[in-house]
Amino acid sequence: MDLSPDLDVIASRQKPIYTDEQIVKVSFLCKHQNHIFIKLKDLAKNNPQVLQIWGISPEVIEKEEQRLHKYKEYSKLDDQQRKKDIEKGWTDWLKKYESRLLAETQEGSNKTLEELQQSRVTRMNKTNPAYVLRNFIAEEVIRQANKNDFSGMNDVLELLLNPFEIRNEEKFQKYTRNPPKWAAEICVSCSS
Repeated sequence: MDLSPDLDVIASRQKPIYTDEQIVKVSFLCKHQNHIFIKLKDLAKNNPQVLQIWGISPEVIEKEEQRLHKYKEYSKLDDQQRKKDIEKGWTDWLKKYESRLLAETQEGSNKTLEELQQSRVTRMNKTNPAYVLRNFIAEEVIRQANKNDFSGMNDVLELLLNPFEIRNEEKFQKYTRNPPKWAAEICVSCSS
């Protein structure tokens, strides 16, 4: 009697979520480990269920292959061509942004520019947290906790429970600073 799992059944039970993290992992493998990418492409073609178990869709592999092709073509350009390409990219982006701003002002024609700007700032503040746990902050908190000082951990927890709320208290100001020089030496891995 064959007791090996049926890959189709396993893949159908797991609803894979293709996160940016998975795409970044595949992208890293593609860029730095070409032989692994070749195996992933082979799996995508011949046994996509295995990729789905890992949370990687064949579409992600295909998209990454297209991106790599673009990267290879781009790397063939000389400095002058790259500069033109970059300028074109920014020009295209600015045109899209200008169109969006015009559309916003026309949609909300009864609002002043200041009201529209305040509305945009409010939306951004609801979407972008004021506080994010950064590696150097976590490292400082861990070092404090190892000395039985949990004040930093309590402060960070308080911030992260409401990361969109801007805190003006003095004790929270240090959590918005740039990383110290020693933070460049922090090495974080999945097994840490």
